[in-house]
Amino acid sequence: MGNITSNTKFFTNAQDAGDGKRTLLAKLEKLAGYMGAHWSFKAVSGYLRFSGYSALRDVLGKVDKIQILVGIDAGDFYQRLNANTLFTDNARIQRAKKETKTAVKQDIEQSSYSPALEQSVANLREDIEKGLLEIRIHKDRALHAKFYLCLPEGFNEDTDGRVIMGSSNLTPLGLGVGKQARYELNVELRDYVDVAFCRDEFERLWTEGVELSPVEVKEILQQTYLGYQPTPYELYLKVLIDTFG
Repeated sequence: MGNITSNTKFFTNAQDAGDGKRTLLAKLEKLAGYMGAHWSFKAVSGYLRFSGYSALRDVLGKVDKIQILVGIDAGDFYQRLNANTLFTDNARIQRAKKETKTAVKQDIEQSSYSPALEQSVANLREDIEKGLLEIRIHKDRALHAKFYLCLPEGFNEDTDGRVIMGSSNLTPLGLGVGKQARYELNVELRDYVDVAFCRDEFERLWTEGVELSPVEVKEILQQTYLGYQPTPYELYLKVLIDTFG
């Protein structure tokens, strides 16, 4: 029957499946190396976590553009919101933004401090400011899809784009980071018609999203302990921690 595990297009975030890691993060790292010098990464995820983006950014390499569209992120929040006809479309957008901002802030606050964490936050700010990373939030509670596109420059029938779709959100657990990674079922598609369809769907959904601007991202980071302006004494303590642990 052959090695079904190594030949299938599906993968489950298994840490060791006979032929090495078959996690979403490992798959994206492999694709990033395959894409070459100029390519773009587009993601639709139900959740946006700083820790997820940080792990992802480490493997994407020299990507030209990263676009992340965030879907639902608040459980029954949208059910309560939609049941109240007093909410305008603008109010719906602002509440969706608030939920996402709070989730990103809490993710950073709950992470143990390390120089690597501080550098990752700095990288996120830099990616946003120079236009490498764009984040939008979809205000429609019906958006529950999760898929990830890797597209070479000038993607067409003669180039090799990929799409991964399944159950993984853009979180460490969804990407397969760590021993406690969640079981996920994802599939990689390579046929042009499938990749092109998902690209067109992404572009349609992207136009319906609202931007999380560089100013808003900066505000989020400033509200965390990493954005706090320390006193000279606190700087002294930080030097001691960085030096001696």
